[in-house]
Amino acid sequence: MTDTTPIPAGDTAILSPMQERTVEATSHPPLFKNPAVVAWLVPLAWSLGAIPAGWTWSGWGSWGPLPPGAGGLSGQFLAIALLVACVTDLRGRKIRNWTMYPAIVYGLLLNAMVSFSSGPVAEWLGGIGLLASMAGVSICFSGALCLFLLFRGGAGDVKLISMFGCYLGWRMAAEIWLITMLIAALFSVGWVAWRGAGVAVPLLSSALARNSSDSRQMAAKLVAGWLKFKIPLAPFFLLGTVVAIGVPLAWPGHTALELLLRLT
Repeated sequence: MTDTTPIPAGDTAILSPMQERTVEATSHPPLFKNPAVVAWLVPLAWSLGAIPAGWTWSGWGSWGPLPPGAGGLSGQFLAIALLVACVTDLRGRKIRNWTMYPAIVYGLLLNAMVSFSSGPVAEWLGGIGLLASMAGVSICFSGALCLFLLFRGGAGDVKLISMFGCYLGWRMAAEIWLITMLIAALFSVGWVAWRGAGVAVPLLSSALARNSSDSRQMAAKLVAGWLKFKIPLAPFFLLGTVVAIGVPLAWPGHTALELLLRLT
């Protein structure tokens, strides 16, 4: 028989054993519905499926090989983690620890395997090697942390940049970061211009026409609210990654950063 006695709020000392089990069961999600657990299991399941299926990529058709770390199982792990980060950032404006920590740990393990393998196995893994991966994590984390402390950015972005360093090395990660910031800056300028033309200008014009201090203050608050927008950076990192990898493949001899600087 189930104990249905109401549980006293804020008092766990007098709970019966049945009530304690009820509290524990309702406070923790089932094992395979816990995102933190799933995040650790997905790369393992993906690897077990990819090995017999022979899923890998080392190049895009006739465009040439991918950069080190962007192909093979390494590129697949990176793509999965980046897509999940985009979803969580768009939905809740957060890049979750349960996405980044498993991705970085698996990246280091994969690159450790690359350091001790050769031939088809190393090509299938597609990593950059353990030393390069560790250097990428260390340099990217240190640089991103300094920027975070200076400009009060998002802590999730620090871990996201560190993940790029883990899989692609610090040079490629730095290029992706710069491209991402340029694209995000262009988007921000366009957003402010669009919001200003569609919202701010009419509100300010109306307030000035009324010639009232209260209406002007109200209009200023509304304009500030409309123009304030927290940008989710993970989707821009996804776009920056595609641009950084795709441009040299489409236009050999040119880098994406070079072309973007010309446009800006």
